[in-house]
Amino acid sequence: MLVRYRDQPVESAGIGREFRYLVNEDAGIREVTQFIGVIPPGRADMHCHEYDEVVYVVEGEGVVHWDDGRAIAVRRGSCIHFPALKLHSLENTSTTQMRVMGVFHPQLSPASRAYEDNKDPL
Repeated sequence: MLVRYRDQPVESAGIGREFRYLVNEDAGIREVTQFIGVIPPGRADMHCHEYDEVVYVVEGEGVVHWDDGRAIAVRRGSCIHFPALKLHSLENTSTTQMRVMGVFHPQLSPASRAYEDNKDPL
């Protein structure tokens, strides 16, 4: 199967962030999701997901913020593991868009949140 990024519909991930699926249930694959995300300058609220996620920074630079106060710089070529239910936030610190490729299991949406600051747990 060949999937072209430009042929995939744009999905919203909130606060101006977007993604396009490369692999998901629509492609007949139910166990994993792969996507390309576009992150504008700025920071998302602290949040967590119900799944383990691995994100590779394709272009741009930023900071990963963890719930224990750590802030770790990331840039093109960085690979980040976000454990399930671990609060985090990915901040784009540049003036241009950051592009990331993400993979997670089980199959869900990159926009899903198990918890987000200032909101009740699901």
